[in-house]
Order: sequence, then C-alpha cells, then structure tokens
Amino acid sequence: MNCNMAFIISSSQEGEKSAVKYCKENDIKIFDLVIDPLDDEVYRGAFSSFLQAASFGKVLKEHKVNEIIVDSKKNIKNKEYLQEFLVLTMFFMETKVYFLKENLDASMSEDNGNLVFRFNSRN
Repeated sequence: MNCNMAFIISSSQEGEKSAVKYCKENDIKIFDLVIDPLDDEVYRGAFSSFLQAASFGKVLKEHKVNEIIVDSKKNIKNKEYLQEFLVLTMFFMETKVYFLKENLDASMSEDNGNLVFRFNSRN
C-alpha cells in the first residue's frame, strides 16, 4: 500500500468509479473527490497559483493526504498543463501523483537546472 489517504481528480463518472474501486481494494481513504475539475471551485482555487498550491498542500498534510490520484493522464489537456499540474502537486503541495488508468507514478527531478518528469509503472 502506497498511501493511507488520497485526493482524487476525475473527469468522468467512469473515472470516479474506477478510482473509488482502486481505493477500496487498496485500503486507501478518500479525502475528497473532484469530478470535472475545471468546474470545481476548490480545484480551481488550489491550482490557480503557486501560493494557493502551497496553501492547499498544507491542508493536505494536516489531513495526512500524501497522494493525488488522477483517473487518467489523457484527461489533462496538453503537455504544458501536465507539467504545470505536476509542479504544483509535487513541488508546492509536496504530494505524490498517480495516474490510475495508465498505472503510472509521476516523479520530478532536476537535471542541469531543468525539471525532468518521469512516469514509472506502479507494481
């Protein structure tokens, strides 16, 4: 088991069902679940700036949420938005990111002053 509590982001009810099922099967408690993130006030606020992301990260830490589960990487509209999302979640919120449909854990590192994102299969 990789975490005790997760924040779920889904773009569809099908994705929501898959994420909830995954959490139940892996004994993960759900802190919150956001469907249609672009239309959700909490999501838009938390991801609107670096400062907001850091503040939301403190809330997640207080509730012992250490992972954000996204139903599918394909639901993130483009590469630039994906990079921004990963920086906000992994650096400013200090949480892990897992893409459920693709079974991928995201990681971020620095190489010669550039951020490098990697996606590794979760075993």
